[in-house]
Amino acid sequence: MSSRKTILYILGLKPEKIGGMELFCRAFAKTLLAIGWRVVFCCEGNPAQPVREAINFPNVAWEVVPVQAGFSPKRAMECATLIRKYKPSVVIYAFNGVLRPYPWVARLLGVRRIFYNDHTSRSLAPGKRNLLKVAAGRFVTLPLTASICVSDYVRRCELAERFIAPDRVETVYNGIDLCGVAAAMGSGRHFRERYGIAPDKKLVLQVSWMVPVKGVDKLLQAARLVLDAVPDAHFVLAGEGSHRPAYEALCEELGIADSVTWTGMVKNPLKEGLFDAADICCLFSQWQEACPLAVLEAMAFGVPVISSNTGGLPELVADSRTGYVIDKDDIPALAEKIMKLLADSDLRTQLGLNAKAWIAKNFDLTGTVDAYVERLTNVPAQAAVSIAKTHI
Repeated sequence: MSSRKTILYILGLKPEKIGGMELFCRAFAKTLLAIGWRVVFCCEGNPAQPVREAINFPNVAWEVVPVQAGFSPKRAMECATLIRKYKPSVVIYAFNGVLRPYPWVARLLGVRRIFYNDHTSRSLAPGKRNLLKVAAGRFVTLPLTASICVSDYVRRCELAERFIAPDRVETVYNGIDLCGVAAAMGSGRHFRERYGIAPDKKLVLQVSWMVPVKGVDKLLQAARLVLDAVPDAHFVLAGEGSHRPAYEALCEELGIADSVTWTGMVKNPLKEGLFDAADICCLFSQWQEACPLAVLEAMAFGVPVISSNTGGLPELVADSRTGYVIDKDDIPALAEKIMKLLADSDLRTQLGLNAKAWIAKNFDLTGTVDAYVERLTNVPAQAAVSIAKTHI
């Protein structure tokens, strides 16, 4: 394939599992292959073998740059080396912030289409900004064609920061592999069997890093209140993180350890039945979430979601229609909403159906990928080969 039809995608992450971002990369690469383009994914670590196998297309290459954050000559040289090697016509970078040397390095080496893909969770900046910092940021981002934000909350953050001209900031929501979801329906039974969770238990799930900003301690405190009233409830915490030992100790302290399962990192959440096993999904985040894929994946399986009112979460969860959105500090309200849903199977089913329809209408991965392909390559979405009915 011609180097003029190459995208260099610099991703500040380690692809260790087949999660939402990896499924996006797979669908993105597959669509690019259909229109004669190739993609080079540059990550902070080598992709795990299942990821490599899932994104095993002839138009895909992998590169590793272990540390991508920061603005330094080393970052600039790493980017220049990749551009000289692959001669891409498009460069896009994601995670670790917009203020990096990539836009100018790419422009000076002849790349004319340069994008930032903003997945960053952060607080909305205050109204007043340091004008010198704003001016420096505008200069750094001057070569950008556009910034693609994964939620309107993230877009508002960018506009408040003022580092990128407003007319170059847009929103394209994360998408969910609906074909993969359909293929995984019914897999929840195997998940419960694997972890010894009885089929009659009412399963409450949170998928996140095990760190304070994800509100895991608050969910466990709510779980104590729930289990007093609903002894057949069971909580599953999926993910790893620095505070997991402390949270396990908290379970012991609260006397709920027998009703909580810790899975660690689940390598292929959809296929392994993580979401299909759940009756309710929670993300009681204390941080300003950008657009968490786990919430969208749960709703795609028809699972109602209870979330905090932080960041982009209220854009994803429609309060009282697909789940509940509550104040991030209100542990009693979290417990009350969990108990309400566990006690009413009809309500649970209705909110789950609403959630499934909401995702199908607004967060289909096919539409997300088409939007990226059209913006990056200038090939109209209708001219690309549709993957809507193909198992991604």
